[in-house]
Parts: sequence; structure tokens; C-alpha cells
Amino acid sequence: MNKFTAAAGSSLFFASAPGVVAGVVPWGLTDWEGEPAAAGWQVLGVALIAAGAAVLIHAFARFVREGVGTPAPIAPTEHLVVGGLYRFIRNPMYCAVVSCVMGQALLLSREVLWAYALVLMATFYTFVRGYEEPTLRAQFGSEYDAGTAWLRILLIGQTVNVSVGAAGFVLIMVGRTTWDLTVYASSFVLDLALALLLIPHLGPTGAAIAQSTTLVFSNTLRLYLVWRFVHIQPYDRDYARILIPTALGALAMLGVHSMLEGPKWALDLLGTGLIGGLVYYTAFLLVGLTPVEKGSVMRMLNRGRAT
Repeated sequence: MNKFTAAAGSSLFFASAPGVVAGVVPWGLTDWEGEPAAAGWQVLGVALIAAGAAVLIHAFARFVREGVGTPAPIAPTEHLVVGGLYRFIRNPMYCAVVSCVMGQALLLSREVLWAYALVLMATFYTFVRGYEEPTLRAQFGSEYDAGTAWLRILLIGQTVNVSVGAAGFVLIMVGRTTWDLTVYASSFVLDLALALLLIPHLGPTGAAIAQSTTLVFSNTLRLYLVWRFVHIQPYDRDYARILIPTALGALAMLGVHSMLEGPKWALDLLGTGLIGGLVYYTAFLLVGLTPVEKGSVMRMLNRGRAT
């Protein structure tokens, strides 16, 4: 395939794939009508759309110039694309499409677009894991492989951390600050010792094991101390209300991770955390609060806007 054919094919695929997924479908779902969002959300929405469009154009250009092919599975590249943004993340086009949809969700204040963005992330994740990665790995071999075991290990510790909640603040509020500082100090010593022991042999994976082990240790100890001094624990009937936001946030994080994973682990970690947090807190406000709690939050937000 020559570059002219690659450019023509990429242009056609650009219009029929990202153009439909990030443009036509959101328009069909909302008619691009919605409630006016706050100015700050509108600015963020425009920024996400502009950034997504720029990344899409850049990525398609890389496929033509470097890969000499198209992003379409029926007309793949002759060479693995590793330049430009592909030096930092594996799937910038998927990120860009989701960014455009989220930007429209912020601009229009339409919940259906947030749901659509989650569906897209789940779809992209399934496609990447089920087809794209095996195909590219078979085609390009070690050129495509990159280790991600460390992030999965770290996810274990963060899952425990999120599920426990603010146990440390409970200790502080009931006058047990010394105990909370003791947990911090012992956790620091444990993390440092494990890191020094494991990193020389395992690299980033060793650091992830040290961090994850420390998170499990510190949160388990705080739960015990809260139960000992206050006789409360977080796992009751009301706790179940956060399961849906947690599941949605986890799904978003998995989707973002599948699109960002690669040698630039810091970018992967940052993007996964930001998008996962945004999805979680949005879902938490929508379905994780009782009507009374939701009313209190809205009153606080309205007072903030008034000032």
C-alpha cells in the first residue's frame, strides 16, 4: 500500500468510524440539546472535544506516514506505529473518541452521554483485549509487548484502600491521632523496606508489590483500631449504595488502562485515576446518595455558585 492509498483509506475510515461514534451517535442521542452547564464545565467540555479532535487527526496522520496503512482492521499498517503519541500510549484514538463524548456530556449536561461513554470504554476494552492485542502481538511480536503486571498488583491495594474509606479521619476525630500517626510511620517503614528488597530484582513490579502490601496493611490496621476504639465499621447496608458507582468507576478505569497501557506507566496511572475518579464521583452523585443527601449537596453547590 502506498501513502496516497493509505491517506485515502484513513480519511474514509475517519469519517465512518470516529466521525460516527463521536459525532453522529451523540447527536442522535441528544439532538445536541441539553441544559446549560456551568461556565467551568463548558470550558472543560470544549477543551476535551478540542483535545480529542487534535489527537484523532494526529493519530490518523501517523498511520499514513509511519505505518503506511489505515487504522481499519481490513487495511492494517505495514509497520507498527510507535512515533508521536504512540510513544506514550498504545491507543490514543480510543482515548480521543471517549474524550470527545465526555466533552459533549459536560457541555450538554446529559446523563445519557456519560452512559454512552462508559459503553464505549467497555467496548474498546473488549476489542483491545479480545482482538487487537492478540493480532498485533502475533504480527509484530516483542515490538508490541509491554509489561503491565505492576499496575494489576497496585490495583489490589487501591481496591482495599477505596473500600475502607476514611478510617484514619475517624481516628483523628475521636482523639486517637497518635494511633493514626503510628500507622503512618509503620506503613512508611514497611513500604521502604519492601521497596529496597524487591525493586532491585523486580523493578516497577517490585515497587507495586511494596505499595500494594503497604496499603492493605495500613487499611487493615486502621479498621481494627476504629473498631477497637469506636466500635463501628464501614460495611453495613448503606455501604451497598456505593457498589454501582464503584463498579462504573472500575469499568472506566479498566477501559482507560486498556487504552493507555504501555511503557509510560506514569501517564497510564494518571489517566486511569483521573477518568476513573470522574466517573465514580459523577455516578455517586447520581445514584449513590439518598434524596436528602442529594438535596444537601445541591444546596451547597448552589450556595457556591451564588458566592
